[in-house]
Amino acid sequence: MTDASQIIVTGGSGEALEIALRLSCNPNDRIGLEDPGYGPMRKFATEYGLLINWLRTGNEGAEISDPESHALNAIVLTPSHQFPLGGALASGQRNKFLAYAAMNNSWIIEDDFDSEFRYGGRPIPALAALDQTGRTIYVGGFSKVFSPGIRLGYLVVPEALIPKAYNLLHDNPTRASVVPQRPLAMFMESGTYHRHIRRIRRIYGRRYAVLLAALNEFMQELGHFSRHNAGMQLAFHFSPNFEDTQAAQAAYQANLGCTPLSKYAAQNENLNGLLIGFCATPDDKITPAIRALSGILNGTHKPNS
Repeated sequence: MTDASQIIVTGGSGEALEIALRLSCNPNDRIGLEDPGYGPMRKFATEYGLLINWLRTGNEGAEISDPESHALNAIVLTPSHQFPLGGALASGQRNKFLAYAAMNNSWIIEDDFDSEFRYGGRPIPALAALDQTGRTIYVGGFSKVFSPGIRLGYLVVPEALIPKAYNLLHDNPTRASVVPQRPLAMFMESGTYHRHIRRIRRIYGRRYAVLLAALNEFMQELGHFSRHNAGMQLAFHFSPNFEDTQAAQAAYQANLGCTPLSKYAAQNENLNGLLIGFCATPDDKITPAIRALSGILNGTHKPNS
C-alpha cells in the first residue's frame, strides 16, 4: 500500500528520473543502465558523476551478471516495456534484480514510461508491486497518456527514502506547475481519465496492427522485428546489408521520421535498425508511409560493401 507521503509530483518524467538518481546515489557511486537504453538517463548519470555498468539487454529485458565485480548502488530498468527494443523483463530476471537489490542494499529505479499501452495478453505488474523489501523507486508520467504539454511526472519513493527526499526537495523544489494538477486530479477522480486511456489504447492498438501488416508486406526482405503487442514505437532490425544512420537520414529527407537504433547503444555495436513510431500517424497513412520507406531503402540507400 502506497502512502501519499511517498508520492512526489515533478515537472515531467525526466525530472522524476533525475530526482530518483539523486535519492539513490552519490557522485562516484556505481549504477547499472540498460544497453541499449534511454539516452537522457545516460546523460543524467554522466553529469551527476556516476560510474556506469552497462547491462546487456535483449528481447526479454536486461540481464545482470552475478556476482558483480563492483556492487551497484542503483539499477535503472524499463521492465514493462524495454526502451527501445520493446520486450518485457522476464519474470526470472525480475526476481534476480529484486534479490540483488535486497542483498546489496541497492536501489532499483523503475521507469514505467508507457505500460498503459498493451494491445494483447495480460497486464504486466509493476516491478515495485513485486518488491517486498522496499528497494524500488517507481517513476511515471502523464505526457504519453494525456498531453506532452502538461509537463507532469511523478515518483513513488520507498519509505526509507522519504526523509532524504524531503531534504532534497527543500533545497531543490521540483519544476512541477501547480496549475494543471487539480484539473488532472479531478479528471482522474471522475473516471474520465481511465476512459480516455481505454479509448486511446484501442486507437493505438489498431494502428499497431496496421503497422505490423505493412511491415510484413513491404519490409520482410530488409530485416525483422518482434511482436510485443505494446508500446508507442517498434524496433525494426536491419539485415547486415543496411546501415541505420544512413537509412534514417534518407527517410528524414522524405519526411518520414525514424530514429536509428544504434543511437541508443552504449557498447552494443551490433544494434542496427530503425525505431518506428506509429501512434501519431492516422490509420490510413501508416501503410503508405511504410511502402514509401521500403522504396527509399531499396531504391536510394546503398548497401554496405
